[in-house]
Amino acid sequence: MRNYRNPPPMVALALEPVVCLLSKKAQKPDWMDIKSNWLKQANFVSQIMYFNKDDIPGNVKAYIMNNYLKDEKNFDTDKIMKASRAAGPLALWVKSIIIYSDIYHSITPLRNELAQLGQEEIDLKETAKELDDKITELEQNIEGLKAEYAALIAKVESIKTDMKQVKDKVDRSVQLIKNLSSERVRWEESSKNFVHQMACLVGDCLYASAFLTYIGFFDHYYRGVLTSDWADALEMISLKMRSDLKFTEFLSSASERLTWQQQGLPNDNLCIENVIIVERFNRYPLIIDPSDQAFKFVMNHH
Repeated sequence: MRNYRNPPPMVALALEPVVCLLSKKAQKPDWMDIKSNWLKQANFVSQIMYFNKDDIPGNVKAYIMNNYLKDEKNFDTDKIMKASRAAGPLALWVKSIIIYSDIYHSITPLRNELAQLGQEEIDLKETAKELDDKITELEQNIEGLKAEYAALIAKVESIKTDMKQVKDKVDRSVQLIKNLSSERVRWEESSKNFVHQMACLVGDCLYASAFLTYIGFFDHYYRGVLTSDWADALEMISLKMRSDLKFTEFLSSASERLTWQQQGLPNDNLCIENVIIVERFNRYPLIIDPSDQAFKFVMNHH
């Protein structure tokens, strides 16, 4: 290709985005620059083979998308391959690199969340170890106090002096127990809340299953009517369920909803409910989409 004085359009079209990626410049290079400063380099191929695909400037990626990849009629890898067996793989490489970059940046929030959860797990383990050490220390103190008390019974003459020492130690132990009382209250509240969730688990799942199975056909108003009727029916048969249950939070995570918004989903309950139904279907859903909103989201998502 370096021997072309005036290259075929398809060859130039394939090499221009390659040079943009290698030079990290969001501007169109001319053929003389490509030929003189890039193709004649001995390490041109190795630069492509060892290209750092995780470090593509956003303006360069946007420039390549807007000026090359979006124009699928002109930037057709099959046509480029037919025009030049050497330029064709480079066009495929550019397209693959840009697709990889989009995927890499889309999962960055999930990777950050995973790292944060890992750190929280480490912190919780350290806290648990500290609490175990404190409990062990308290148990040892109590055993020591019992032994000292038995010795005091045998030493009636020195009971006053020994009683003061025991009193001081008991006071310190009681203070430690008081300091942990707030944690005990919190643990008890968490336990009660968990018992309530377990008692409502069957009702919540049945309620959510009805939502996934039947509600996709209806609009926002009739969904509200149906869910209200279902809640009354569950109450009628004395099947417990949480009164504050929200389908969008029960059937999806916050990170999933954030990802959907980044992929073009409008941030309203109706759209989020529709995506949850599409993600969890047992029968293939029919999507009626006159505004193309769902089509754009599905293409971005998949």
